[in-house]
Amino acid sequence: MTSQTPLLQARSLFCERDDRVLFDGLSFTVDSGEILQIEGPNGAGKTTLLRLVSGLMPLHEGELLWKGQPISDVHHDFITSVLYLGHKTGIKSLLSPLENLRIWCGARFACNEKEMIAALEKVGLGGYEEVPCHSLSAGQQRRAALARLHLSPAQAWILDEAFTAIDKDGVRELESWIVEKARQGGMVLLTTHHRITAHDRLRKLQLGKGQEAEAVHEVLGEESLDEQTPDIKGVAANSSEANSSEANSPETSSSETNSTKTNSSEANNAGEGI
Repeated sequence: MTSQTPLLQARSLFCERDDRVLFDGLSFTVDSGEILQIEGPNGAGKTTLLRLVSGLMPLHEGELLWKGQPISDVHHDFITSVLYLGHKTGIKSLLSPLENLRIWCGARFACNEKEMIAALEKVGLGGYEEVPCHSLSAGQQRRAALARLHLSPAQAWILDEAFTAIDKDGVRELESWIVEKARQGGMVLLTTHHRITAHDRLRKLQLGKGQEAEAVHEVLGEESLDEQTPDIKGVAANSSEANSSEANSPETSSSETNSTKTNSSEANNAGEGI
């Protein structure tokens, strides 16, 4: 990979669901140090796009590149470099946060108890490590899932509505983690209805308006990105039907894309790895 090659590149992606085109000719890049926020109304294909990029769904048309190479050619490197957290928390309710992390880490990489406890403390679950997750609030369960961000060595984060259910303090903390990930040279691809306001390399990709998807640079620091050319283009689907909720389709459970195949139970049950 040269210095000019983006980490992730999508070329001419096409996807339809229930005989409705979600996007056609969609191309974009995400480089190290960048945050790309996918926006659009319910049913526009935001979650579908993240699942396609993560390898959880097959591509209809188009190509995905990782470090300049087709993902199919560098599959192992890709799946070990990406952490995917889906709309669901991926938490086993009968297990404690610590037990959930033990299972999650055990299927992926070496992680000791001290590191797992530290990760739970970072997400505000200190003292709740051994409490069954069914006794925790929705926000606390979301925090238990977010603890994975502090354990995974993945270079890229793909996050689907990760701000859901957490309080204002949690929102600020998560935003700071996302920004820090980008500043350390990682990349973040996410969907959220929360307005991220703390990074000068945030770009946005709009889906579902029947027009070219465009990148919007939010310049929030002293550095200007006016001279940079957004490398995002494509035709988003005509969204006369876009008000149909994405909730009507099955959501993927939270998981890290670090196994070559996902079976149906892994894609639909919380806490299962892929």
